[in-house]
Amino acid sequence: MFLFAIVVTMGLGFLACNSTQKKQDEKKVSDPVEENYEDLKEELNEVGVAISDLFKTEKDNFKSSANEVLDDINRKAEDLKQKIAGSADENTLKNKLHKLEQEADKLEKELQELDDKTEEEWNKARAKIEENFKSVQKEIETFFE
Repeated sequence: MFLFAIVVTMGLGFLACNSTQKKQDEKKVSDPVEENYEDLKEELNEVGVAISDLFKTEKDNFKSSANEVLDDINRKAEDLKQKIAGSADENTLKNKLHKLEQEADKLEKELQELDDKTEEEWNKARAKIEENFKSVQKEIETFFE
């Protein structure tokens, strides 16, 4: 019986030591896993920032290009007003120019509102603005008809 008690005590001691060793081994394994998790989390955050920057860059480029076109429309409309002065169709052409300028102003306002849009809303607004630009383009193409 005494021998049995010694064997049981040694067995329990061995199990306790083995359990402590396993916990230490698990901790050694989980530290690198935890580090890898943190690295992965940081890398994914960087990708998220890059996507956000890409969206902002795309939006800024679109707005910049659109504003250049609108500025060009306004400049050419002013030039055209001077060139049509005194012509037989002056009133008709001035009315068409006025309508074109109103469309350009409407587009400019829509462009300014893009800053407040989320990505999904921005894509919809961009599609609408592109349609409006095409409409203005058709007006320009048929201006002298």
